[in-house]
Amino acid sequence: MTAALSWHYRYLHESSHWARYHGSSVGVLLTLLRRTRDSLATYLLGQLSPAEQAAAAAARAGGEPLLSLQGGALTGTDLDSLSQDWIDLLCTYQMLIDPGPSVVETMTREGMARALTVTWQQSAGEGMFPGTVPEVIVTGPGTCVHVDGALLTTRLLFECAAVLDELYPQALGALRPFTDPSLMRMLGHTLTGEYGIPYRLAERLAGRYIGPDVVHALIDFALNPVVPGLHPGGAVVKWAELDPPTRFLHAARTLSRRPVELESVPATAATVASCHEQWEAETGLRIGRVGTDLTDLSTLREAARRPAHPIEALPNATLVYAARLHQERAETLHTISHFGLNFVGEGALRFVNPDSFGHEGNWWLFPPLRVIEDEYCWPSERMDQDDATNLLVGAAVSAALDDVLYGVGPLHIGHLPLAVLRSPGELAGLNNILRSIIRMNIGWDRPQ
Repeated sequence: MTAALSWHYRYLHESSHWARYHGSSVGVLLTLLRRTRDSLATYLLGQLSPAEQAAAAAARAGGEPLLSLQGGALTGTDLDSLSQDWIDLLCTYQMLIDPGPSVVETMTREGMARALTVTWQQSAGEGMFPGTVPEVIVTGPGTCVHVDGALLTTRLLFECAAVLDELYPQALGALRPFTDPSLMRMLGHTLTGEYGIPYRLAERLAGRYIGPDVVHALIDFALNPVVPGLHPGGAVVKWAELDPPTRFLHAARTLSRRPVELESVPATAATVASCHEQWEAETGLRIGRVGTDLTDLSTLREAARRPAHPIEALPNATLVYAARLHQERAETLHTISHFGLNFVGEGALRFVNPDSFGHEGNWWLFPPLRVIEDEYCWPSERMDQDDATNLLVGAAVSAALDDVLYGVGPLHIGHLPLAVLRSPGELAGLNNILRSIIRMNIGWDRPQ
């Protein structure tokens, strides 16, 4: 029983990342930033002459990355401008999700503004609103939020929310009387560490106990800024309004002056929206929404089969899910903001079988691709093996592009199903596809 529940909570934790990421405006922005970066990477590599390809491969093999914050082997070539665009796209993505010290020190407002503009240009009509591309200006200082010597990041907001999601079935679920108390103690221990930083910060700023429901609402407010191109109207965004940790900090500070409804009543779509409205009024930070049609695709099969290039498949698939998640957000906001509540009470029946409950099921709230005991898994009722292979290739190549341009040494394999890499035929096929795209003799090594 304890082992089964532990697996269940871990699955809930990871599924909440999926729903909260793709069901938020910052998650859609990150998806589009990534798609734009990968598209530019393939174009950059495709522009290299045979001699430049050989020199680039030699530089990388010698420990010099092709692109870096300090320069790289491609610096000083005719591709300088495009290379800088790629660096700006990468660093803006990292600033928004989990910046390291080097990115924080070197990232400029101009670089962030350029990355957003390039993404808007590339995504207009393909995820963002079509039409004339306005100038995007990032105003205000790109500062970071430090808590007890650690950096408060968007990644930590996701992790804290997922841990709090695990609390609901342990504290409120029908299996609570049968749950090993050690599971609750482990969860409490987790909240005393890095993943609990947002929770502890919020209660410290409030000066009182505020509870998981309020912290969940704060995190949801933080993860849904106004994003030009996604939110109807407006092309100017301040860093304080775009950056989730900064949004979290400003909203949490208001709790010392005035409580919110969620401190005394259960989480519902109405009570979460009430908190958002209160924080909007008191902080001056707007709550964003995704008002554009993210994709004209409606199924995983279409997403996997349409792309002309392998790197297009995975963004296509995630935008199919994101479109449904934002529809869910509009109809029942707390399904996303308080994901763990979906697993307790009568509403939990909807989650027993995500593919068959009701008319369409509930499939968009759960990630479609998984690795279980090193094996690659996918929902067979939604796509066949060829479709699943297309999505795997897209994910593998996308990650490899970063390794090729920004790293040195062997390509990372931690995100790939090891069973595929252990098969000589499958590994050779994957490497052939990669080499046809990057045009260099670089591939994945078989795991030992």
